[in-house]
Amino acid sequence: DPAGTADGGPAAPDDGSFSVSDKLRVPASLLLEIDNPREQVAGDHLTGRLVLRVMDESPDTPIGHARVPAEYDQTAARALSLVDTALWTKEYRGFFDGTTYDGTRPRLIAMTPHHHGNMPVVFIHGTASSPYRWAIMVNDLLEDRRIRDHFDFWFFSYATSNPIPYSAWQLRHAITQAVDSLGGVKADPALGHITLVGHSQGGLLARMLVINPGSRLWDGTAGRPLSSFHLNDSTRELVRETMFPTPMPEIQRVVFISTPQHGSYLAAMSIARFVGSMVSLPVRVTETARDIVTGAGDSTHLNNRVLRLGSVYAMSPHSAFMRTLPTIPIDPDVQTHSIIPVCGDPRDLTHADDGVVSYESAHIPGVQSELVVRHSEHSTQSNPATIAEVQRILLLQLAQNPPRDMQPGTARVASGHAARRAGRS
Repeated sequence: DPAGTADGGPAAPDDGSFSVSDKLRVPASLLLEIDNPREQVAGDHLTGRLVLRVMDESPDTPIGHARVPAEYDQTAARALSLVDTALWTKEYRGFFDGTTYDGTRPRLIAMTPHHHGNMPVVFIHGTASSPYRWAIMVNDLLEDRRIRDHFDFWFFSYATSNPIPYSAWQLRHAITQAVDSLGGVKADPALGHITLVGHSQGGLLARMLVINPGSRLWDGTAGRPLSSFHLNDSTRELVRETMFPTPMPEIQRVVFISTPQHGSYLAAMSIARFVGSMVSLPVRVTETARDIVTGAGDSTHLNNRVLRLGSVYAMSPHSAFMRTLPTIPIDPDVQTHSIIPVCGDPRDLTHADDGVVSYESAHIPGVQSELVVRHSEHSTQSNPATIAEVQRILLLQLAQNPPRDMQPGTARVASGHAARRAGRS
């Protein structure tokens, strides 16, 4: 694709980093409608028409004096979308190759075209994973018509072996491009009420979009101010874009699922570090790292970090990045929720974990809610308790941002985040 970049990073505004999926099957309902059926039955022949309705667009069907919602089997449609994906093979191959699960550049994938007034929900998968991990959750959530009628589901696909700040920067670009391509918050205030749902590493990417660290993240990771490095303009720009983030005004809510807020003990193990050393990183990342080491002048303490740029190293509780990130507060205007699975039913949560992340690592103070999902391992996205909690959170989001059809005679008001975004447009 000539619009893309060689290293999978953001390119031109029309680079295709936001698109509607071409692999999903859309549930539909075929209904035979017969006018005046009682009269026709008494006649010589019957006439009618077959009406095809798509789940996300169809109104109710008028039958007599009632309006009846059409029936759909969305489970079958979702299952057909997953046939022949060779999921596990693709996910792990993409991790080691430094690409997405299907070998494409990082991008935001929408299940359906955007409906004006619908609030986006962005699902961000974890390490060595893919958007397909959300299939069961999405299938169940869409059974709730309130969610189906008022939310659009987007999925971010990225190379999970890449540095976390770099992947977060790509996510930021993809969301910005999506919002802009849909006309921005001025055209549709619902685009200023985005919810991020991040699993594991995906939660860390989400956190990077709702913090304002100034120089703290860079200074804590590199050990010295950026001004002390002699860098070329391209490297300095990439460092500023990835390590000096600001909160995205469109993001109103974040749901952390199995997120290693203070690192994963599994990432600190020797086998994890060995696996991390085997992955391929984008050329732009490795060239930036070399330029940083060269630009450090007489400092040598960064040399050992050149080969430790990947996400596996960063998620170790002992990494400078992971020791710094939790000290940076989340924007107080963003509402946050934690869903933390633990194996078994431990009496003491301080010693509980999900097989990858400990409870103490996933727990952060100040969230609007925290749900501990007992008897659940790290991949808890398909757990009924987890799905029910995400459903509750989305309905809370809807209650706090009711659309016009739920507020007769009143205009929808953008939140402070959306207003700031509109002011920049």
